[in-house]
Amino acid sequence: MISKITIESAPSLDAPLIIMRPVGEMARGEGSKMFRNAVSRQKPRTRLVVDMSHVSFGDGNGIEELINAFVEVRSNGGDLKLFGLQEQAKALLETTNLHLVFDVYDGEDNAVASFGPPRGALFRNASPAATPV
Repeated sequence: MISKITIESAPSLDAPLIIMRPVGEMARGEGSKMFRNAVSRQKPRTRLVVDMSHVSFGDGNGIEELINAFVEVRSNGGDLKLFGLQEQAKALLETTNLHLVFDVYDGEDNAVASFGPPRGALFRNASPAATPV
């Protein structure tokens, strides 16, 4: 059962960027209610990064919870990225071919960077043009 989730909001000018850190066993049904509720509370267009480094999949049924989260976030115009998967979870995603559906990264920085810069960031960070004399 997921026993704890910390949620961090990263600064973003474009769409909400949330880093979620669940702890415990991802299981179908009541065992993942906390995870399900945390995903459901996110705003439309949320870019969600989930740290899976402290999550296990007891019998494999918990993968359904990840699929449901992915579908919910995507249907609200957002996106979901995973990082920190344990070997068991990586094997489960590969066995079910879900590694072709989920974006999985080695670390948090790579997962966050995969969203790219917010729209307009190139212009906001550009130095002002020199004024001819």
